[in-house]
Amino acid sequence: MAEEDDGEEMSAGLKVAILMISLGQETTAEVMKYLSDIEIERIAQNIAELDVVTTEQEDMVLEEFEQMLIAGQYVSQGGMEFARGALEKAMGWATFNGHTDVVKVLLKAGADVNRRNRAGNTSVIYAASKGHSDILELFIRMNADLLPRAQSDLTLLVAAARSGHSEAVRLLLNSDQAHLQHRDSALRAAKRRGHRSVVHMITSFVRVASVE
Repeated sequence: MAEEDDGEEMSAGLKVAILMISLGQETTAEVMKYLSDIEIERIAQNIAELDVVTTEQEDMVLEEFEQMLIAGQYVSQGGMEFARGALEKAMGWATFNGHTDVVKVLLKAGADVNRRNRAGNTSVIYAASKGHSDILELFIRMNADLLPRAQSDLTLLVAAARSGHSEAVRLLLNSDQAHLQHRDSALRAAKRRGHRSVVHMITSFVRVASVE
């Protein structure tokens, strides 16, 4: 199927196909786990028939998806508890895979970034440990809880430092003085894994903080 004329209204199947493409392969695969074989076949067919997906089409579909969530149309699928759980699960996957635009949509729809999933982790933990600094900065601006520990008992600062995510480390150090109490653990984790930029950042930050 060629790119549709802007004046023509997209079919529901086409919108779903564009949404799946916008979410990326890994997130789409997770979504499809909850669909029937027939639904998966239809979506796959629509995706295969797409030649080109423009930025304007992606924006339009994501905006409509956002409005549907905000308007509460998803509630009819099983009540508020189902809707809340679906939002949090979607937020976890979007954060884990670094889909900033999808995270923004879910935040507007009321997803709770502080809620723990079955693995015991929050979306904030995923943002720090995976180094998705754009998403982490969003969470910091909305005053998300920055002091949870991952299921492995790692703090956000240690999780970011051991993976070498210097920008995430910088954001956490600048966001809350409480993170300073974990600096030694974070420094050791960065040194063990050879993340020199993170080591330098933490030591420099501590040096400045001690002077102040």
